[in-house]
Amino acid sequence: MSTRIILNPKGARADMLREWVQLYQHVFLDRQERILNVRYPGTEKKVVTIAELRNKKAANATPDEIAWIRVTIPEADLQRVNAYIGCLGCGKRTHLALGTRFPCISCKKSDATAVHKVTFKFEAIDASGTMSFTTFNDDTEKLFRKTAVEIWEMKTTGNFDAFKAVQEVLSTKPFFIQVTPTLELARNSVLL
Repeated sequence: MSTRIILNPKGARADMLREWVQLYQHVFLDRQERILNVRYPGTEKKVVTIAELRNKKAANATPDEIAWIRVTIPEADLQRVNAYIGCLGCGKRTHLALGTRFPCISCKKSDATAVHKVTFKFEAIDASGTMSFTTFNDDTEKLFRKTAVEIWEMKTTGNFDAFKAVQEVLSTKPFFIQVTPTLELARNSVLL
């Protein structure tokens, strides 16, 4: 199978499309600009509050830009950390031993590896409100400033002293969360 690009297509459908583009060029250019802004964001951060973000969502505004919220996590809880062994590629939980190579039916990789994975559910706050989040492996590592293996060991051994240091940083030092538009479906067929 190959792809062929026809630069000047002929026919009624092609003519209708050309006519539509001429009539609605402003719509076409606006949509193109939105896509480019999402795909290639500028270096400038647009910081909003949780309340502003909720208002955008409540107004059913199409989120066509990347926003940042500046938050803390006042009540980080080790009980809300989920440590497990999963596929290196997709993160799907497995009951295989750590380091085992296996064909993953979830991400379709024929040579996946069982590795440490972690997720973290939390309530983030700013001056305007509260919002729930879940971070997955890489983002959890960044948030805790520890590797998945270190977090996994902290969780499985119940090392509350090590977690207190993480708790202190999360509750006192504000950090940014990037909120971006997406058209991806989650595993439960809900737009993220």
